[in-house]
Amino acid sequence: MTDKTKWESLVAGAGCPLDAPRPPSNDHWDLVGQLSVSSLYLSKNQTYRGQCQLIFDSRHVARIDQLSRPEWSSLAGDLFTAQQAVSRVVKPDHMNVESLGNVVPHLHWHIIPRYVGDPMWGTPVWQVPFDSMPDRRLPDEERAALIAQLQKALSGPITDMTGVGLTSRWVAANRALETDHASPLYRDPYARELAGEAGFDVLYSMRTAAGMGTFSGPDPYLTIRTRFFDDALLGVVRDSSIDQVVILAAGMDARAFRLEWPRGVRLFEVDREDVFTHKEAVLSRMRASASCDRRIVQRDLAQPWVSALVDAGFDPERKAAFLAEGLLYYLDEPAVVSMLDALRGVSAPGSWLGLDAANPEVLTSPFMATYLRRLTELGSPWKFGMAEPEAYFAAKGWQADAVFPGEPEANYGRWVMPVVPRAIAGMPRTFLIRATRVAD
Repeated sequence: MTDKTKWESLVAGAGCPLDAPRPPSNDHWDLVGQLSVSSLYLSKNQTYRGQCQLIFDSRHVARIDQLSRPEWSSLAGDLFTAQQAVSRVVKPDHMNVESLGNVVPHLHWHIIPRYVGDPMWGTPVWQVPFDSMPDRRLPDEERAALIAQLQKALSGPITDMTGVGLTSRWVAANRALETDHASPLYRDPYARELAGEAGFDVLYSMRTAAGMGTFSGPDPYLTIRTRFFDDALLGVVRDSSIDQVVILAAGMDARAFRLEWPRGVRLFEVDREDVFTHKEAVLSRMRASASCDRRIVQRDLAQPWVSALVDAGFDPERKAAFLAEGLLYYLDEPAVVSMLDALRGVSAPGSWLGLDAANPEVLTSPFMATYLRRLTELGSPWKFGMAEPEAYFAAKGWQADAVFPGEPEANYGRWVMPVVPRAIAGMPRTFLIRATRVAD
């Protein structure tokens, strides 16, 4: 039993075994990683697989109320990150997150995954005396693999998708938020599952980079863009008797399922294998049923893709509607030229093209610097901008018109910022572009 004098000495930090610096490994734990003000350790006892300790590093404190507000904010962020990482790796049925400190009064958290039917299911894991508690140790190889998984998970959701592929899940997360809006401009019942944790992780990290970390609603630009191209695609298919639709870099696009297509429309989705691996699993699980003849073409647009599109049933002799939403930003100039040249070869006169683009000022604006740096960190840097979309596409065989978000055709009551007239030069801008293929 510890008397008051002894306890006060422990609270003050006398001989505290949890004070930093600590050994990365001992009889109780192995270091997983250091966070902003704390370190995460995998407990040696793995009766509850994934059990960890998060220990405050900056100084000796015994309780939360001894922290400054900034210290607590940082530690709370670390705790969120650590708990998310453990959950991603071991996928428990429940999670206990506890700060006790009755034995060692140094501020730390126990992160204890719980599983239906575990040794103490329905009650806390703690038993007195402590040496009566179950104590399962993992084989060295299995333990090392678990630590490696946790280290990877600390960086974000575990996914095999590339950085550019993840941006499609970011856009799906926004469609999920729009679907939940009190007055949605569209509904996408598949978006939340298509986005998954990874999509929302990217969405909120990009909002933080844009200085909008506390904003919780759907992004006005992404929402307007989606609705704008929904209307444009359906309109051109109906008005121009087009029955072939090609969505380039389709990502998590669900237009084949959520829009009402005229009878006989054949819709092709072109994207990479890692995208469809995730997407088809989700759609199958949700028993999604397309309202058109949907065909997938697993090709990277950086590689030859036209022959695969034709093999899937596309007829280049007949006019078609093409959509490349959110694509051009991630391509460099040669890749844009290559894609448009390939497109020119399979687009009959009268075909339609929809896409969006930034101007060069977006890529150099100091106001965009943090946002663009975060995109680069995600492995999906923005590379391309065009100053005059109409002239650019005219040189490629398309008659184009460009609309600014916020203009009457692209507002929908959601754009609250002023629209700067196009005549004012040097302003960062994005364009929503519609184009019609003209005869060579």
